[in-house]
Amino acid sequence: MRDLPYFNYDEDDDPMHGIRYGPVVNDRGSSLPDNYRAAPLIVVKKSNGSIRLCADNSTGLNDSHSLHQHPLPATERISTKLNGSQLFSQIDPADAYPQNQVDEDSKELRMINTHRVLFRCNRLPSGLKSAPGIFQQITDCMIVGLDGVAAYLDKIIVTDKLHWSTLHNLEAFPRRPEQYGFLVREEKRHSTVSEIHYLGNIPNARGRRPDP
Repeated sequence: MRDLPYFNYDEDDDPMHGIRYGPVVNDRGSSLPDNYRAAPLIVVKKSNGSIRLCADNSTGLNDSHSLHQHPLPATERISTKLNGSQLFSQIDPADAYPQNQVDEDSKELRMINTHRVLFRCNRLPSGLKSAPGIFQQITDCMIVGLDGVAAYLDKIIVTDKLHWSTLHNLEAFPRRPEQYGFLVREEKRHSTVSEIHYLGNIPNARGRRPDP
């Protein structure tokens, strides 16, 4: 087990309490198989100042885990799809990966060793090498048939050339995440703008330029 940095101990109380009694993870208890593995805990600082608790699966699970083969879209292909768009809006699912449940057998393989107790992941954790492919496959299915909508992992962008059409997409798209059981935080739902920072570029009606 790795010790948490001292400055994280107090701040860690809220997320540990939340995931302990929420659906993301639960206490594994004392009944453990002889060959169990538990990944060390990593604390990641978010851009909004809060923290995310992740497992370091490089200690064993990722090496023995079969990679979920689903390709990530090429950024050039997405940029080409955005050409000619005049209005843009980006929508980010809240805590994207943990919104996906895992089966019972997988839960035993996804244990986290914390400074308090062993936790078993009930939902897809960050740091698992198959997580990006699994989530991309879900988002690809989520946006299928929607014109002017593209997704790279949890970064979903809604675009169009006409103002009324974009508003129609923005009203129609939220129903898709609901059908897949996803939640979108309002603070991560960007308003409609004439240009947007997306995947290292700034697309607008005139084309795109690199994001400095």
